Amino acid sequence: MPPSQNGRVGSFLRTTFLRRFSSLLDAFPTGLHAIDRNGRIIMVNKRELEMLGYSEAEMIGRPFTDFIVQDQRAAAWSRFQQKLRGEKPEQTGDRLIVTKHGEQRYVTSKDTIYRDHRGRPYLIFTALTDITEVKRAQEQRMQQEKLVLAQELAKGVYHDLANLLTGVSGNAELAERLLGQMPPTEQQVKMGESLRTIREGAMRAGDLIARVRLFSRSQQAKVEFQPIMLAEPVRTVLQLFSGLLTNNGHCRISCELDEVLINGNKGDIMDAILNLLINARDAIGTDKPGEIKVVLTAATIEAPLDIVGGGELATGEFVVLSIADNGSGIPAELRDRVFEHGFTTKDQERNSGFGLPRVLATMTAHSGGVVLESEPGVGTTFRLYFPALK
Repeated sequence: MPPSQNGRVGSFLRTTFLRRFSSLLDAFPTGLHAIDRNGRIIMVNKRELEMLGYSEAEMIGRPFTDFIVQDQRAAAWSRFQQKLRGEKPEQTGDRLIVTKHGEQRYVTSKDTIYRDHRGRPYLIFTALTDITEVKRAQEQRMQQEKLVLAQELAKGVYHDLANLLTGVSGNAELAERLLGQMPPTEQQVKMGESLRTIREGAMRAGDLIARVRLFSRSQQAKVEFQPIMLAEPVRTVLQLFSGLLTNNGHCRISCELDEVLINGNKGDIMDAILNLLINARDAIGTDKPGEIKVVLTAATIEAPLDIVGGGELATGEFVVLSIADNGSGIPAELRDRVFEHGFTTKDQERNSGFGLPRVLATMTAHSGGVVLESEPGVGTTFRLYFPALK
């Protein structure tokens, strides 16, 4: 029999063998396909068809590289050619395949090479095991480890910067006071303005550092709601916030905290509290003695209560966090606008106008509400209502 005819008969017998045992191959829990010397698929089992989302007719006869992501195809074809030349043995490795719908999935591939009586490869069986979920879990763990390292770095940076800023703002305030005791001159007025700019810049930087630290703490756990004693995050923020008052001798803070339970997200709640405390501090300023009073208590709403945003709270048991100041107050015509994104009554360079909208979003997410009471020249009170958890 001529060699060419012998080769065709051999190919026919191998194809017939694969088709006859296709039901057995379909029972394998992994994906399986067979490739001829031309790199074309001549058999594929049911599991691989399900994995890729193709029909058998759509895969048979196509190059195996069609089902590998574009940037890995050249390397995969080069390895295939090396196997045909006997330069590369059977191997196990990871590759990224692409499904019919364009989804990329990680697989581990195991090649088995079949040779003819002359030792030449004529068929390569490849088994594919889907490891996408394992890979994604590994990537997620790596990201979490990086985040933990970043959090630890942020803690160290926070302490160092906070100490530096305390020194800067404290010395700037002291210099302002000394200048105020001298007969005013044009030069001294300019110096006073520069010192005030330095002190306010240090204060804004302190606010930013405090927010970064809170973000670092809140990211240590997944953003989930869970039962928490609300006094705990309140105390944490008050301790942090006290560092922002060290150079403001005109402002003091007092608190009355009951131990009450809610279902909430600690990180978001701390961010909302810090926003309100910073607003209270800025409203008081440094021109007169000021006080910020924080009260946490349980309350029963016996009639529907109007809240910011036009809605109302239904009757029931609530936990109320009240933050009051004796600052400048908010004019009646601006009370509805202070919760708009980007709106601020402060210097645009000093405030972005996103603090109070974030507070409102946090309370909405907690199925609660915000009540605002304010009078110009007297002060402002924000009350945050959280549904009580029994």
